[in-house]
Amino acid sequence: MMMGTALEIVSFLMGQDKQKLWDIEEHKEKKRRSLSSNSYYWKLLEELTIVTHVPKMKIHNLYLRQVGQTERVGDKPIFMLLPDDDATEEQVLLASTYHLAPRRETKQGTDGKTYRWYVMLRGSSTFSVEEMNMLVDLAVQDAKAQGIETLTFDELARIRELELANEQKNKGNINTTSS
Repeated sequence: MMMGTALEIVSFLMGQDKQKLWDIEEHKEKKRRSLSSNSYYWKLLEELTIVTHVPKMKIHNLYLRQVGQTERVGDKPIFMLLPDDDATEEQVLLASTYHLAPRRETKQGTDGKTYRWYVMLRGSSTFSVEEMNMLVDLAVQDAKAQGIETLTFDELARIRELELANEQKNKGNINTTSS
């Protein structure tokens, strides 16, 4: 079993140095997710796990599939061909070091078995504020459906407002120190 970040796994599979992969990626400045939203998200997932008896990582991976942020090397998405069976799908859904979403396309292997294409998804630690908000909204929706107490719309809006102000403050500090 391979362990590591998506970048480390891709680097290994491509036989390239991790730093070289970083050098070819286009770096765009974007707003990062907030730790408050992140904490709230994982708290909701823990409560959903208790109520539904579905593992936290399975819920997380299903949400990542809904948000659908594809991991890329340069401008190319990363695909994997894996056995098309329930055991593989369950292992993929429980994974914490990588995140994959199944594609419709399958392929017949030379061994006679069917294989399914999966696309690698970005982990939430790389998400922007907007992407993280989508995850939080999915968790809130499911928590409410399960009768789990959630923050009110106003409380959540206030957290997001404070995080945006903090982010802008931090961005201003970065800009003033870099000149």
